[in-house]
Amino acid sequence: MADNPSAAIREVQAHVAAVERVVRGEQLLGDLGAAGAILCLPGWHALAPPTDLWMGLWMCLSHSSGLCRLMGMTPYDPHPPSSRLTLAQPVASLRRFHQIGGATTFVFVLMHLGNHMMAVGGVPTHQRWLDLLRLLYRHPLVETVLLCMLVVQLISGMGMAGGLLGRGRPGRVLGAVARWQAISGLLLGALVLVHVGAVLFGRMALELDTNFYFAAAGLHTPWAWFFAPYYWVGVTALGVHLACVAHRRLPARWGALRKLIPISLVAGGMALGALLVALMGGPLVQVDIPARYLATYGF
Repeated sequence: MADNPSAAIREVQAHVAAVERVVRGEQLLGDLGAAGAILCLPGWHALAPPTDLWMGLWMCLSHSSGLCRLMGMTPYDPHPPSSRLTLAQPVASLRRFHQIGGATTFVFVLMHLGNHMMAVGGVPTHQRWLDLLRLLYRHPLVETVLLCMLVVQLISGMGMAGGLLGRGRPGRVLGAVARWQAISGLLLGALVLVHVGAVLFGRMALELDTNFYFAAAGLHTPWAWFFAPYYWVGVTALGVHLACVAHRRLPARWGALRKLIPISLVAGGMALGALLVALMGGPLVQVDIPARYLATYGF
């Protein structure tokens, strides 16, 4: 090492950078924890709605650049060089952050889609379940955590997709499963971002109850040509993304099930997306959109 002082200096600098990433991670988690604690203080939600919600989200967004650095400084590389520090691996892994955020958001997505399926029994049935579920996910702490996890998903997902699509080893052909996982993830992220943004705008700017009618209103306007594929593609992309994850993680000893389960997830996503469009569009149940929701589209 003495014969090559520049290499020794670079090694020390790399270790220092790794330690700094650990410290930044602790600071980020501390800020998110502080946001949650403040949101739980008695009377805070009553004094400052919807500021409490945005404060927690702002804390996460304000650290988005630090979060990117924390997760490795560079986009996710599916074939990391052997020289990467082992100290940074547990903290810098985009995949680990994506899995943590995915587990949280997946539970909510299941609840959300299941709630929409309750519309099979009519819009009033859907609304009763919605009122019940809102007691949980509309709590300011829970809602802030969900939004923060969504930010984590978007940041980590873009990094991983960028690595899969643009940073493979020279001469190495990216597998079809990895490519579809990246494409479906990017598409799903874009659609979810639009959807969540529309819901927050409807609640806070338009002061509307973002219920079944809010989601279905676009399908009862000339904009149905956009909203029908929008909802179908979103749910289908979720099925494709889960199918790719299942294919990569299921053990080979499962044999035929290793192929059957991903195929079922894709087919289920396509069918669920079609059912969702049919429910909100009106062919299956009666849907009478109140005028205040149609007015947001100029009708």
